[in-house]
Amino acid sequence: MRFTCLVIALLLIYANAALAQQTLVKGNVLDSKNNSKLSGVTVKVGEQATRTDRNGYFEMAVPLKTATERGISFSHVGYLNLNLIYQPNHIYQVTLTEKSTELREVLIAPDDDIIKKAIKKIPENYPDKPTVIKGIQRIQKWRNNSQYFKSDAIVKAYIPPYTSQEKTTVTVLSNQLDTVYDKTLKYIRSVGNYNLIEFADIAHNKDVLKKLLKKRKLDYRLVGKQMYNNHKVFVINSMLKDTTQKYKRLEVTLYIDTASYAFVAANLAYYDIPRIGPFIARKEINQRVAYEKIGNKWYLAEVHSKNIAAYKNEEPHSVTDFIRTDLDTNTAERIAYKDRVQKMDDVLLIEKGNMKECAKYSDIFDGAELAGKLQRVPAEKLDTIKKNNLAASVNYKKSFGRKVYDYIRGDNNRFSYGLNKLPINVSSSSIQVPTSVGYGLGMSSYYRVYGNWFLGYEITSSVLRRNEIGTGSFALNLSREVTLNENGRPIVLTPQFGYQAIFVSYKKLEKSYHSINLGMRASYELSRTKAFFLTYSRIPKLKTTDLSVLTLNPRVSAFGLGIVFKK
Repeated sequence: MRFTCLVIALLLIYANAALAQQTLVKGNVLDSKNNSKLSGVTVKVGEQATRTDRNGYFEMAVPLKTATERGISFSHVGYLNLNLIYQPNHIYQVTLTEKSTELREVLIAPDDDIIKKAIKKIPENYPDKPTVIKGIQRIQKWRNNSQYFKSDAIVKAYIPPYTSQEKTTVTVLSNQLDTVYDKTLKYIRSVGNYNLIEFADIAHNKDVLKKLLKKRKLDYRLVGKQMYNNHKVFVINSMLKDTTQKYKRLEVTLYIDTASYAFVAANLAYYDIPRIGPFIARKEINQRVAYEKIGNKWYLAEVHSKNIAAYKNEEPHSVTDFIRTDLDTNTAERIAYKDRVQKMDDVLLIEKGNMKECAKYSDIFDGAELAGKLQRVPAEKLDTIKKNNLAASVNYKKSFGRKVYDYIRGDNNRFSYGLNKLPINVSSSSIQVPTSVGYGLGMSSYYRVYGNWFLGYEITSSVLRRNEIGTGSFALNLSREVTLNENGRPIVLTPQFGYQAIFVSYKKLEKSYHSINLGMRASYELSRTKAFFLTYSRIPKLKTTDLSVLTLNPRVSAFGLGIVFKK
């Protein structure tokens, strides 16, 4: 009997947890022109849809996570589509506008005042002094039922004044990683989602707002007023086609407070983003941000993002959710450079195992899951991933090509581009020798051979070839990196030595010099992936010679500057 009661109790607990992940979406839809009830309106949340009855009423149970992530869309033949952000325990009073009788007062031209006024009031509505926020953040990535990554983290963000051009910076205080990785899959780097706060804060990072003010291919309109988190807001929908082809279209829903003209919330949906550089193409990026009013200022409260990529038949997914738990406006200290998460950081390499810190926030993580604000991948899906991973990894042996690929994708190579002063002086008593032949555009590539030792080459060619005079050099060097100022922006000293060849050509004639060289490169890190550098190199004194009407005088020293890239 006791066993039966226990089973029933467990089933009830499970049922309640399952129901807690569902939410009821309901409301009425009216015609904006005459307030008549609209029947047959399609109401859609994710892949689920229903239609309004003859009284314009709709009601459906949907997954809470889907509603918070995708929002609610309304569509009807002859009417403009409408997208709304999901609000808990809210009865929606929705009005749709006919396409054929679109009223001037619901259109917002780029020179109208709602969005412009909201942008103008950003310094007034948002903090005018630095703020530090702390919160919980969950990152989950999976693809092809064979790979899974999860991080439950406590993150901290330094948000500069909204009047400042300074960027938000983020650090990870503690995290717990759970990774299932199929070694046979070609590795796709997981770029740092911990800094989502920086990019999604539209009131600070105003790229989207600038796009909205462009007249080209722009269609945005005021679709009515709603209550959002106990604030009366303008609801503005927009669809923007990007002429630069960074994406096919961008759909935006903005919630602007009617009293203060502050941005209360926003939902951004990017579709069909082509491949850029090392990134894979993406089908959709959906970002949602919400602010909370404390006193007379609005502070970032939540950020949610979903990214669906397009890579063969694997369809990688990435979901990131941030919920603020702490706010500090008094002792807002900047985050040290060494602790910052940067755009190109690999989440697989960011691990801070402060278990006690994470344990203090476990109840907050659980509560956010029940509220549908944090997604949990179902246990059966994880079981499938683990099973596929195990099967694929049996008898796995890396191919040579895969080893090379993994080596290059690691922190094992350096590429640099710059301007160099060549170690030779070219003069003539009978023709004009342009100054540019003494300078060259340089490129170098270095590869790690052991520890901090690198082997690489440098090629330099004269900037302009005039009067048929050309100069250049080639060097093959062994170098070693020595890092200084590790707690700030690193300064890396790289002494090097090796072989160098210097070339001078005139018409069809050519002269070359060969020698050993000694040098030093000092670089100052601009970001984790690039640094500014200065170089100095020295070669033994070589003899002055002639090349037709030219006099060639090799110099013992040369200088250069430029940008070095890594990883």
